[in-house]
Amino acid sequence: MQKSKHKQLVKYGTLITVVAYVANMIFQNPLYRGLYYAELIGSWTLLACIIFYFQEKKTELSPYPQWKNLLFWVSMGSFIFYLATPYIFLLGSIDDHVWYDYHFQKILFVFIAIMYGFYMLGLLLGQRKAFR
Repeated sequence: MQKSKHKQLVKYGTLITVVAYVANMIFQNPLYRGLYYAELIGSWTLLACIIFYFQEKKTELSPYPQWKNLLFWVSMGSFIFYLATPYIFLLGSIDDHVWYDYHFQKILFVFIAIMYGFYMLGLLLGQRKAFR
């Protein structure tokens, strides 16, 4: 029952994300400015999907611990990255001086390194049997 509820929420989130991208493209030219508002809404949808995945895996009985599952590590890395970076991009798009004064590019590189670190942990620790 909860899985169908999650699927329905993911469908609505995807629809809202697509509408946000279309609306953002109407009001801003994507060739000159990023679609930061739509990316923010898309990141919320992705974060909700990751939370639903974690809830589902928490209740699922499996003989393998989650840390042996590659998708667990990919989800963790993506969750951390998309929790902060859309806001960094949005703040940086408001004023170029804010981007440079607060060194948002360096902060972004740190989040990228953390995300890829989780991906590499998943590749090193993951076992094929645990991925289902």
